[in-house]
Amino acid sequence: MIVSDEVLPFLGAANGALRSIYGLVKRLDAGQSRPEETVEELSRRLDGLWDRLTDLRDEMRRDLGVTERVQGPSR
Repeated sequence: MIVSDEVLPFLGAANGALRSIYGLVKRLDAGQSRPEETVEELSRRLDGLWDRLTDLRDEMRRDLGVTERVQGPSR
């Protein structure tokens, strides 16, 4: 994927959140999660993922000139 320098931090934040969630899901599924890794923690991380995906979408739209800047990364 080719993205501008402005979009790259937003993409990195979303990608990092996805990788973290995937690892947690795999550990929970295998029964090898750490004590603090619970289904509730997974739900919290998913909520944060939606925020990152929204930020990424907004920045990509701004970068394409579809809309004005909405906000910077909040994470």
